[in-house]
Amino acid sequence: MSYFRSYFNKNNTLIKDSQINTAKNPNTEIFYGSGFSKFIFRVDLTDLKSKIDNGELVLNGTTKHYLHLTNTIFGDEGLMGLKRSTGRERTTSFNLIIFPVTEFWDEGVGFDYEQAYDFTTGNETFDERPSNWFNRTTLDSWSQEGVYSTTPTQTIATAHFDNGNEDLNVDITTYVNQILEGGVNQGMGIAFDIVYQDLNVDRDQSVAFFTKYTQTFFEPYVESYFDDI
Repeated sequence: MSYFRSYFNKNNTLIKDSQINTAKNPNTEIFYGSGFSKFIFRVDLTDLKSKIDNGELVLNGTTKHYLHLTNTIFGDEGLMGLKRSTGRERTTSFNLIIFPVTEFWDEGVGFDYEQAYDFTTGNETFDERPSNWFNRTTLDSWSQEGVYSTTPTQTIATAHFDNGNEDLNVDITTYVNQILEGGVNQGMGIAFDIVYQDLNVDRDQSVAFFTKYTQTFFEPYVESYFDDI
């Protein structure tokens, strides 16, 4: 058994009806309630494809690919259900969907969800340049705002969360194999299922994961398994 990890080369959180860009934030907060957000990312599969093309790894019916993101509650279950600094409540009992992104997009350089300034570096940490809910690049808007409006063109996987502190670990084998066999890789997204947009809640509900810009070893990845004995 061999395994290979592929990491994100870009990511961003899209917030409904907002131009805010938080691509460089070490966390993504996916929420529903008064608003709605989606986390989009692109996995760099270049090295994996190169090893398969060179015959170092063999792609066959036993190959599996799993998407893994670490929950920010990791290691401290006392954080479950508490209100986050954004005023949102950590949610429980929910489903997340993983969907394909079908258009090219740029990451952006934003960090904070609200207007802020880092006096230690002299840098503005708030930015609205694309990508965001409306635009995928400076010159191009999404065909549908927020990547899709009602339902995505395809659902790659669905993950159920009981307590809300679980990591995301889902099988995305079919999607990754399509890319490795010549498909176009524009990335994927994670969001609450569309039905959550219509739920009436007293306080916004959210779940958060570490992004590619975390300074810990909790960086998200896709792990590929090959039965090559």
